[in-house]
Amino acid sequence: ARGDFIAFLDSDDSWMEGKLHRQYAALEDAGADTAAVVTGYIAVAPDGTQNYVDGWHFYHDISVRDLLVRGCTIGLGGCMLIRREAALAAGAFDETLPLYVDVDWFCRFLDKHRMISINEPYTIYYKAPLRDGAFVETAAKIFLERNAALIERFPRSERRLILAQLHENAAVSHKANGNRGGFRRALIKSLIANPKRRPGVYVELIECILGLNLRQPVLHMLGRKSYRNSGDRMP
Repeated sequence: ARGDFIAFLDSDDSWMEGKLHRQYAALEDAGADTAAVVTGYIAVAPDGTQNYVDGWHFYHDISVRDLLVRGCTIGLGGCMLIRREAALAAGAFDETLPLYVDVDWFCRFLDKHRMISINEPYTIYYKAPLRDGAFVETAAKIFLERNAALIERFPRSERRLILAQLHENAAVSHKANGNRGGFRRALIKSLIANPKRRPGVYVELIECILGLNLRQPVLHMLGRKSYRNSGDRMP
C-alpha cells in the first residue's frame, strides 16, 4: 500500500456506500493525533439473521485494557481506516497465531496510537460457524503466552477480567457447537475469574446443568417475547 491511509476488506465482509468518505472526514476532524477510526457493522448469520453489533467502543475510549476485558467487538478489519504510518509502526499481523490475530495486532497498535469510533453501520460481516471450543481454548493459551509481558502490566484484578473474557469466548464456541460439557467448564472458569456477572449468565449455566429452559417461562409471565441474538454472545 502506497497511500496515506490503509483500509482492509476481508473475503467475508462488504462495505456500504460512503464508508471511506465518512471515515476520512472523521479522521480529518479528529486531528493528527488520531491514527484510526472504526465504524459499526451488521453481522449476518448463516441463517440470514441480521444483527447490528452495538459495541462497547462506542461508549468508552478504545484502549488495550478495554479491548482485552470487554472483548474485541472492534476486531473486524473491514471496519477500519488507518493512517499508513501508524499501521506500519504496529508491525505485521502474526500469521503464526491460530486465532486472536486481530486482537494481538490491536494490542500493539493501541499501545501507541489513538483510535476513535463512529456508531454507524458501514460494513457487513457474513459470519461463518464458530470454531470448536477446544480450538478456541488452545488459541487463547497461545495468545496469553505471546502477550504475557503486556498483560503483566495490569494489576491482578484486571488480569482476572481478561481471563474471564477469554473463557467466555470459549464457552460461546462450545455452546454454538452443541458441546454442553465444554460450555459448562468454560463458563464456570469465566465466572470464577469474574463472579460479578449479569444474572443471565448464571441462569444460562443453571439451565445447561439441569437441562431446563428457565428463561422462556419467566419471559412468558412478564408478557415479553423472546428474541434471537446474533449467536456470538450469551444472552
